[in-house]
Amino acid sequence: MSAAPIASAQSSGKQSAAPDDERYIHLKIPRPNRAAHTSQTQGQPERDNANARHLWLTQRMAGLGGPEYVRHVLREADKQRALNLGAGNAATPAKPASNWLSVGPTKDNFIQNFYTLEENDSGRARTILVHPKNPDIVYFLTSGGGLWKTSNFSSPHPQWTATTDNLLTTSGGSVALGSNPDTIYLGLGDPFDSPNLVAGVMVKSTDGGNTWQPFVGLNANTIRDVKVDTSGPQDIVLVAADGGLFRSTDGGNSYNQVAGANPGDAFFGQELWSVVKTSAGWLASAQTLAFFGSGFFGLNGSGGIDGSLWLSTDQGATWNAIPNAGNTFTGAGRTTLAVAKAGDSVVYAFAADTFDQTQLDLFRSVDGGQNWTALGLAAKTPVNPNPDQPDLNVMHGQAFYNQMILVDSNDENRNTVYLGGNLSTVKSTDGGNTWTVITNWLAQFGLPYVHADCHAAALIRKGKQGTLLFGSDGGLFASTDGGAHWNSRKQEGIQTSLIYTLIGNPQTPSTTLIGLQDDGTRVRVGNTSIFNQTLGGDGFGTGWSQANNHSSLASFQFENIFYSTVNPPSDQNDWNQSSGLDPADANFATPIDTPAATADPSGLVFYTSSFSKIFKSTDGGVNFNLIGQQGVNFGHFPRAVLHTVGISPVDLNHLGVPGTGGNLIITTDGAATWTEYPLNSLVPGYASFNAGVAWANDNLLYAHSEAPIPGVIHVVKGVADGHGGYTFSAPANIGLPDVPVDKLQVDPRDSSGSTLYAATWIGVYRSTDGGNSWSQLGKGLPAVVVSDLYENGNTLRVSTYGRGVWEINIAR
Repeated sequence: MSAAPIASAQSSGKQSAAPDDERYIHLKIPRPNRAAHTSQTQGQPERDNANARHLWLTQRMAGLGGPEYVRHVLREADKQRALNLGAGNAATPAKPASNWLSVGPTKDNFIQNFYTLEENDSGRARTILVHPKNPDIVYFLTSGGGLWKTSNFSSPHPQWTATTDNLLTTSGGSVALGSNPDTIYLGLGDPFDSPNLVAGVMVKSTDGGNTWQPFVGLNANTIRDVKVDTSGPQDIVLVAADGGLFRSTDGGNSYNQVAGANPGDAFFGQELWSVVKTSAGWLASAQTLAFFGSGFFGLNGSGGIDGSLWLSTDQGATWNAIPNAGNTFTGAGRTTLAVAKAGDSVVYAFAADTFDQTQLDLFRSVDGGQNWTALGLAAKTPVNPNPDQPDLNVMHGQAFYNQMILVDSNDENRNTVYLGGNLSTVKSTDGGNTWTVITNWLAQFGLPYVHADCHAAALIRKGKQGTLLFGSDGGLFASTDGGAHWNSRKQEGIQTSLIYTLIGNPQTPSTTLIGLQDDGTRVRVGNTSIFNQTLGGDGFGTGWSQANNHSSLASFQFENIFYSTVNPPSDQNDWNQSSGLDPADANFATPIDTPAATADPSGLVFYTSSFSKIFKSTDGGVNFNLIGQQGVNFGHFPRAVLHTVGISPVDLNHLGVPGTGGNLIITTDGAATWTEYPLNSLVPGYASFNAGVAWANDNLLYAHSEAPIPGVIHVVKGVADGHGGYTFSAPANIGLPDVPVDKLQVDPRDSSGSTLYAATWIGVYRSTDGGNSWSQLGKGLPAVVVSDLYENGNTLRVSTYGRGVWEINIAR
């Protein structure tokens, strides 16, 4: 697939005033109100927590970013692409680049989360599209892995192709087909990871995704829905976004915001979620943004308060509030709209309550969405209730996040409706009067498996009942019998895992341990692309002894850490829960840091952190002990990032912790004493948002920042000053893109400590001169957020947030 460049390019100067990365530090993310946690192998399966994840991302990025920064990151990606397609970076001459190899996951043999299921998962779904003339062509848009396509969906094992790897971001928002079904209007920008991903742009293909035209930027960060009015000679494209509603009247070449720019306008101060064409015109669901501090802020994920419905009778040019007789549609928050076919008079609206705390109701209209009847789900019980779904509140406490609705177009009366939410999906065949639970997130109670947290649905109209397609946090699921049975294997080959961290082990070099968003902790099977899940929930940190194969560690949210001495861990019974941590101080982020073999020849030492504390284990993760605390040993909080303890490869005395307010927290005596280095004042141009520390040796270290601000320094160097402290300065950083750096790795093969690898929001970069000059490493890695790095000899393996695991040969 050919690349689509960004439409414009501008440079930015350095920002002199350091931003406050402690802006939302007071928003300590609440731990779920559950009984003392027991291992999934002992008591209960583990769930993810979408609310906590969103608050963590908001806290981590301090609510910064915005459309201008999105555009800045895309310009940086475009600049880097031009350099690497042209003469390259003259500052860093390099030998011919190696190619990146995709490692997976492409499938799993089983997943374990208390129960063992022979099912398959991939990354989070955003939109499912079926070609109207060829039902074998299916498009699957994912939140972090871009748009995938198959032309043989009816095959037991469809062949999938990533169509957007050559774009400047793989963050998926929504997608629609034009009047010519080979024309694709793709909105980039996932609404649920927006503080950590970039997009808010539209892009168009006229050949089924083989090539793409230049990006068109919107005044938005995220795209929620894209629809096309095909009634005239020219496609009119409507885009629902966090910045309002946008409209194109020239087939997607340009977009204008529809009202919303000034007080009194329709959609002013509102985000848009859903758009459908009905018999009355175009219907849109909007939600008033919550105003917090100095800007709009996502209190519970979406950032919205009260929801409203609007109608346009002129193809989206102007909008008015619906008549809403009897004020029936009221008290809503985020709302997802659905019709069986464009232009239908029967419309359904699946709504969260105000502030998106929980599910409100399902509403039905028979006049194109002008007036509504509430179906009263709160007062109803499914005909087959179970402990996970005793009632019809399928959204549960994640109403901002998991909303799915599909109206069956094979039912002429439009009475067959499917709803999806947190743990279950349900079906009604009588217009919402009675309901049946048809799937369960763990295939319990005699129900088939569809992964938790549903987001998208579609219907292939072929055969007596057609094929139902549901999309969730676990990818794509298909049913050919109206939801009685489901197939999770149709998505094998889709590599869209949202990975936080990874680690390997020198004794088993092909094996990799990864922590994934809502897809648990997974272990690679040998030298394959198969990764099996042995822990559930939001898999987060990973650790593994480097001197031997003694212990591997894994975590999920809120300070839950597990260790295994059976390695690689191939079954959930291999895991045991660690002790000594402080649940009362737990944060969503639960990192794990592993020393190099040269620093820890025992293979028994690991580190982690909580909201205000640093912990160390010296027995392979069985027990953790407190070694540092904010307010006692140092003044600032450890930042809630992917790795919080940088460890010298020489010994365990030298540790570095990325602190808030731009402060680097260092000990040189094994945590007996700690010293804070205020990098913002020590290094002009550095601007907080510490993300990690990478040591070359006891006398040389590097710190890096994930500051989402143009023109600031993202990598600094610390050199021992001969008096027990360190002097910090910024290397030239020529060639390093001006984007956040999530992980920095010093190549242990270089005794000078000058060879570095940087995991950025747009790829991996290498420096061989201590950060003075950088060049993009290798060819073939999509422009995706790279979340972690692991080096073993001549192989560098990386995890990405949306495109799985990749590796490259770095033989010198």
